[in-house]
This record gives sequence, structure tokens and C-alpha cells, in this order.
Amino acid sequence: MIRSFVFVLICALAMAAGFAFEAMAAGSTPRPVVTQGKGESCVEPTDVMRRRHGEILLSAAEKGVSADAGTERHGLSGCVECHATRDEAGRVRPVDGDD
Repeated sequence: MIRSFVFVLICALAMAAGFAFEAMAAGSTPRPVVTQGKGESCVEPTDVMRRRHGEILLSAAEKGVSADAGTERHGLSGCVECHATRDEAGRVRPVDGDD
């Protein structure tokens, strides 16, 4: 019984080490490039947006893009209008695009 436990423990540790070495070999996760917004300031100070960005986005997504119509302080349409980059045709570039 103890041999089985030790064997499983060693296998689990070996797998964890393998994943860790693979992650280190791939390098660190690149930081996103956030373009400067078009307005004078964001709806919240920079430190608040960095700390609560995910929470604010989730709340806005739950309310829906069409429902806010740019009127709510933390509305998604306001975020997109201010922060999105556009291509030559004026279409919003996707965040997961090649460029």
C-alpha cells in the first residue's frame, strides 16, 4: 500500500516538474499592449482599473452591450469606443487578432 502511494506521489511530482519546466522554457507570458484611450481619463483611476478590471468587465457583460447604450459608467460600449483600435476600414480590431 505504501509502495503504491509513493509510486503515485513520485509520478505526480514528475508530471508537475515537467509542466513547470515546459512553462519556463516557453518564457513568460507577454504583457498586453494597452493603447491610450481617446478620452481625458478612464471611468476609474488607473490603480482601480488594474485591480478591478475583470470584476468591472464581468459586471458590464452581465448587463449586456445593447442594454447600456453607452449611458452607464462601466458600460462595454463606452470601453470599446474609447479603447478599441480600428483598421483602415474603421472596423474594430479583435483583441485576439494577429496584429
